[in-house]
Amino acid sequence: MPGSGKLTGFAPAPAVATADANRVLTGLTRHLVADGHDETGAAVAAEPHWTTSDRRRATVTRGVVTGHGPGAVDVVAKSGRASGKTTLSVLGAPVRLGTSTEQVALSGAGAKSTFKVYGYDADGYGTWLEPDDVKLDYDHSVVRIEPSGDGYAVTALTASGATAITASAAGFTTHLAASVGTVPQVAAPLDGPAGWTATVYPAVVGAALSAAPGRDGGAGLALDYRLTGTNATRAAYVTPSAPLAVPAGTQKIGLWVNGDGKGAWLRAELRDAANVASVVDLSLSVDWTGWRYVTAAVPAGLPDGQRLARFYAVENVPDQQYEGRLVFDDLTFEVAPTTSVPADAAPHDPALVTDGVLTGGLRVAVVSDAQFTADDPAGPLVTQARRALREAVAAKPDLVLINGDFVDRGTAPDFALARQVIADELDGKVPWYYVPGNHEAEAGNGLANFQAVFGETHRVVDVHGIRLVLMDSSRGSLRAGGFDQVRMLRSALDSAAADRSVRGVVVAMHHPVKDPSPTGNSQLGDRKEATLLTQWLTGFEQASGKPAASVASHAGVFSLSRVDGVPYLVNGNSGKAPAAAPGDGGFVGWTLLRVDPADRAQPVRFETRPNVDSLTLSGPSLLARGERAVVRASVRQGTRDVPVSYPVSADWTASWGVVSFDPASGVLTALRPGVARLSVTVNGVTQSLVVTVRG
Repeated sequence: MPGSGKLTGFAPAPAVATADANRVLTGLTRHLVADGHDETGAAVAAEPHWTTSDRRRATVTRGVVTGHGPGAVDVVAKSGRASGKTTLSVLGAPVRLGTSTEQVALSGAGAKSTFKVYGYDADGYGTWLEPDDVKLDYDHSVVRIEPSGDGYAVTALTASGATAITASAAGFTTHLAASVGTVPQVAAPLDGPAGWTATVYPAVVGAALSAAPGRDGGAGLALDYRLTGTNATRAAYVTPSAPLAVPAGTQKIGLWVNGDGKGAWLRAELRDAANVASVVDLSLSVDWTGWRYVTAAVPAGLPDGQRLARFYAVENVPDQQYEGRLVFDDLTFEVAPTTSVPADAAPHDPALVTDGVLTGGLRVAVVSDAQFTADDPAGPLVTQARRALREAVAAKPDLVLINGDFVDRGTAPDFALARQVIADELDGKVPWYYVPGNHEAEAGNGLANFQAVFGETHRVVDVHGIRLVLMDSSRGSLRAGGFDQVRMLRSALDSAAADRSVRGVVVAMHHPVKDPSPTGNSQLGDRKEATLLTQWLTGFEQASGKPAASVASHAGVFSLSRVDGVPYLVNGNSGKAPAAAPGDGGFVGWTLLRVDPADRAQPVRFETRPNVDSLTLSGPSLLARGERAVVRASVRQGTRDVPVSYPVSADWTASWGVVSFDPASGVLTALRPGVARLSVTVNGVTQSLVVTVRG
């Protein structure tokens, strides 16, 4: 039945009801609608009076809420006897901005796309920003940008062009690019095997190249492959005699493929100027026959100077054993116009120590990704693994956590060697736990070989009042490791919240919730599962008032991020070569985790511990009073030079009163005449610089 049409109440809500719309950052706004209604819920137009429950946290004017201080606040709409309220969460003041994408790619004139602008506070809580709070600067002849919902709609105004987009809010800026149109450039016609070679991994796999008919009557390049002989991941590679330079602005890599329907995974490997690899997917499964054009998106944010090193067919399912033939033609780069886009500084989380040492609390040494095999028990990867464990023991932690991919193939001999290494380096010296990674499950029989030597794949352990929830993500998912461990996690969090003897929780698993690299390949495969985990950890912190943290590995880089109050560590490699440039966390070592709930400011902190073959410290030996100079420190790892700056942890000391030193900027300032000593210690190795200050 129709209602009376008379106003009986309000149902105030964000004007754009999308994710995190019930959040507003301090100093910024959120737009609400009153949604007046009658007794049946039918809409009734009305102009209410707006108020908030705490003006110190937020105020409201005609439905526009302005945040003033962190906390929950009720926003009330009222007219006469009719009223209603909604609750908003006021976050801290923004400390940085971000966008939903680094690149808006438009196919041509009239093409449309979208992006969002986000703000984040110091504790990692974030939300999208209202267009009224954001100023955009861009080339208006290339694109038109208009507010749309919780973001912006972008329309191409030209057939070809590019512009940088600068978004500014609350005194901060962030940048992205917009490009219109692409031009296909054939990088290699693939008219036969000349200039190309076939290689395999592991050696039992077979591959050969030959000439074959191409798609238009010309020549093509055939790969005859055999992905058999082992249950481990196996691949057949097609490699150019010299890597192919990828032009700036390349958005896609295209390839014509005459498929065989066998289901191989087709990928391409890019390498940057520092020889860091990034892998992109051309096709998840060659499940067709005949010719098909496949493409791989080149992730925005990859370093300049990319080269295509190889493309390949790969199979990682143990019981999928087959051989076949693929024919390739016209390897193509789809290149868009480019423009200069200022680089945004990577966020630096204060929980990662850059000046000082960790004391107190529970101390956990995290070691992972050595990836050695039993074929070379005295080889460099085993040596690196032993080195990491010895350094960890020397730091006197409460326990050592081996966080997956300690071995490479997951065979019984691999685990026998792993057990011997652990016996030599850890047994009788420090407690330890071993969490399986994907390489522990590489043998084709799941984790049977791991369990035969190391037992449980997931467990809950309480140590010194801190609950460790050790999870199995070896198949790229928590559910794939058994739904019982998902129940285990939920139960462990609930009981930890209620148990006064448990003062914090650390969840450890091999796969990160989010890959810190642009490719996004090294993370939990189920993104809903990843979202659930972040919601559970944040919910635990908010409900219990106790700290939580996540520890992961797998990505080959040392990284620390923060999502809704919870720090997420990605531990880098302890043996295998890193997957990032040295200054971006691409070094070899381990991490010391400290959990101390008594430290209210930072209850969870981290020290990265790079292996130090040698340490250098360079700077001036003579300064005039008031003069400033830059000091640089660097760690040598084999042929790798790692700058001593975030995310490398160090301990700096300077002679008090004579000089001052800022580790973040590397600036040394002469204060008064005298002789000063500046010292830096990285993972137990110290280097000093003597500076004379003249008046």
